[in-house]
Amino acid sequence: FNQAPGAPIPAYKKRWFQSAAFRRAISGAINRADLCRLAMNGHAVPAAGPVSPANQTWVNRDLKPHAFDPQASRRELEKAGFRKVAGGLTDSEGHVVAFSLVTN
Repeated sequence: FNQAPGAPIPAYKKRWFQSAAFRRAISGAINRADLCRLAMNGHAVPAAGPVSPANQTWVNRDLKPHAFDPQASRRELEKAGFRKVAGGLTDSEGHVVAFSLVTN
């Protein structure tokens, strides 16, 4: 999530991305095991940080992948002021939550 102050995104989205609660909730809504199974045909393990487990020199083996728990993610978002509405989710100011994920 782009948290750079000069990023060309609306200020309200920057607030979402700078919120640890928002980032934790989104992380908990990602089923990493399914991604490994489907996208990598089972030839991967869930990542626990920005460094691949294959990088033996720099990987932090003490980190564990965030648990997949969509219900806990929903509760965390609600606690942070986000609300479920018809067709999606809004923040406390009424902005519809939408963003793009771009990966390699």
